[in-house]
Amino acid sequence: MTAAYRALPPNKIPDATPQLNALQRVDGAIGTAVLTVVLDDQLRHRPTPAGEVGRFGITFLRALAITIAAAIPAILLAHTERRVLRRAHASKPGEAADTSH
Repeated sequence: MTAAYRALPPNKIPDATPQLNALQRVDGAIGTAVLTVVLDDQLRHRPTPAGEVGRFGITFLRALAITIAAAIPAILLAHTERRVLRRAHASKPGEAADTSH
């Protein structure tokens, strides 16, 4: 989110904030609905108590996989942004180039 706000001119941030908030709420609801459908589908295959426990585990593993899949590009984006900011800072005239961070 910080990268998204940083790319905007300051006068556009008040317009972007409610849009980003709405997007996060809708995406959270969609993700919850998808995982609920996956869990419901899993529970239909094993209606016994022992089978239900295993199916909950499978559903939580899928949620973990989705989280990891989303975290990887976020980490790469943060790393790339830091590198670009360091280069921009180093290329400013009159300032010492400190790239040891």
